[in-house]
Amino acid sequence: MKNIQIVILSVISCVIFSGCTTVGPNYQSPVPPKIESFSTDGAIKASEGANMADWWKKLHDPQLNELIEHAIANNHDIRIAFSRILEARANKGVAQSEQLPKINAGASASALRLSETGLETANLPASAVENFDPTQELYEGGFDASWEVDLFGRVKRSIEAADAEIGISEAGLEDAMVTLLSEVARNYVEIRLVQAKIDITETNLELQRKTLDLSVKRFNQGMDTRLNITRSEALIADTEARIPALKAKEKILRHRIATLLGETPNYLNQVLDNKPEIPSFPNDIVVGIPADLLRNRPDIRSAERGLAAQVARIGIAESDFYPRLRFNGSVGLSTVDIQGATLDNSWIGSFGPSFTWAILDGGAIRSRVAAADARAKTALVLYERVVIRAYEEVENALVEHAEELRRREHLKQAVSANMDANELSSRLYSSGLVDYINVLDTQRELLKTQETLIESNAIVTYSIISLYKAFGGGMASREFDVSKL
Repeated sequence: MKNIQIVILSVISCVIFSGCTTVGPNYQSPVPPKIESFSTDGAIKASEGANMADWWKKLHDPQLNELIEHAIANNHDIRIAFSRILEARANKGVAQSEQLPKINAGASASALRLSETGLETANLPASAVENFDPTQELYEGGFDASWEVDLFGRVKRSIEAADAEIGISEAGLEDAMVTLLSEVARNYVEIRLVQAKIDITETNLELQRKTLDLSVKRFNQGMDTRLNITRSEALIADTEARIPALKAKEKILRHRIATLLGETPNYLNQVLDNKPEIPSFPNDIVVGIPADLLRNRPDIRSAERGLAAQVARIGIAESDFYPRLRFNGSVGLSTVDIQGATLDNSWIGSFGPSFTWAILDGGAIRSRVAAADARAKTALVLYERVVIRAYEEVENALVEHAEELRRREHLKQAVSANMDANELSSRLYSSGLVDYINVLDTQRELLKTQETLIESNAIVTYSIISLYKAFGGGMASREFDVSKL
């Protein structure tokens, strides 16, 4: 008994004089893979601390702005992400509560009955046995309290892990927001692209019908053949066949955007009917540098916080190697005569430390520590992978943007040349100087290059959207009010 007292006193002294060290390794931020700069190729400017917040407003499209604000307020993935933040914060509160004493209140009532043998073995006086009622009612009530001293930092590490989980959930919200905004913007640009294709197709249909009218007139004058009329009709039918597929895609895109807004698919049936030009960013786009990427990307911050949580859990696992000290106490009343009970004759109480230490566990603790250490190493590798992939996304977006700009300039020249060729072929055909097949070919090429050009315009915008997304979408500087959930 004396030896046990000595051990307990030594542990208490450790706490008093702060001689105990915190279990597990202290977290150190990882050193990420680095690159000096991005390959902007002169098409995009890079500057440290570039402001990329509210990037979609640079498209100067009021309808897109309205859609995005609606999506931020109603999207289901965003609301789920908010809920996860609240859950993580609540879990941290649970971890913090381990630092505080626990107090419980209780009361009970029970019936007791002693047999004759029980009376005999109770060593009661003869007078008491003679007048003793073997059936008694026992009443108990009071409070008990306990407090575990965080000797080696188990609770501290638990709080660190919970705090890291909050960081993960907050980064998850930002990541969901980045994905949402880019998806709304991309689908909005795409629906404008489809609408532009419909307009181009319908414009070309009018041109082809005029050519058919000319062919019919020449045929009636004996200057053309039925074959040319048939060819013209076939071209018109082929062009008309493009429109249903385009209109179907337009409706599907409406449904997609509505879903992103947290609404039913038909929510936008009467919206987006106006057909402005495909939105485009200004030419003076400025993005950040690699260091900004590491700070601003939510998936990188999530991976870093995940690593921090796993490192903290190594300490939690290691804490099982060490003893635990708990102080327990209780105070209350216990009586068989509830009416006559007083503090003087019914009071009971206790207080004292308890000490536990896993001396032999078959290697279970060591295995749990090894598992926690392995998970931390995995988290570090995952972090490095996320960083590398982030660099890749930025570089890909920059390459796509630069090369698409060059491609678009060539397409502009091609469209201009085909418009001239189409006009010239029509005049020459009217004069009987070229075959009708030349007219059909130039009309097909004009439609093809016009569609390709507007697709290129959309791709240029897509690449900038991808670039903003790759840089974290400006979410690091945006504040979210979780209380509005």
